[in-house]
Amino acid sequence: MYDINKIKEALPQRYPFLLIDRVIEHEYMLSATTIKNVTFNEFWSVGHFDYKPIYPGVLMIETMAQTGGIIYHDFSSNKNSLEGKDGLLVGVNKTKFLKRVEPGDTIKSIAQNIVNLGTLSKVYCEMFVGEHKVAQAELSYLVN
Repeated sequence: MYDINKIKEALPQRYPFLLIDRVIEHEYMLSATTIKNVTFNEFWSVGHFDYKPIYPGVLMIETMAQTGGIIYHDFSSNKNSLEGKDGLLVGVNKTKFLKRVEPGDTIKSIAQNIVNLGTLSKVYCEMFVGEHKVAQAELSYLVN
């Protein structure tokens, strides 16, 4: 299990766009499982929507993308296979939003590496609140 300090070593995102709080499982270059605690104090909750805030779909995609990015960090040696390179999200396919996510929910994101083809990688990610799947997507990354 890795905390926010280890996550900050692995990912370039920072507040307010670092959207994962903990890594609970990790197999370098294979898979990652993360936790995101959704709170009312986040920047989006006032405007999306004031009368009943829901975690925006675009942030769900970003949360899944960051979980996928964790796959490429070797926590045992503290090295990132993308070291000195930019890993850019270039594709979001087969995306489904299945249930709403609200403040107070804890999201578990599970990412599995599908394929690495030179500078292109694909990851399949699912998000859960409790036992309920709330979103899924196939994400493509370009490394250059």
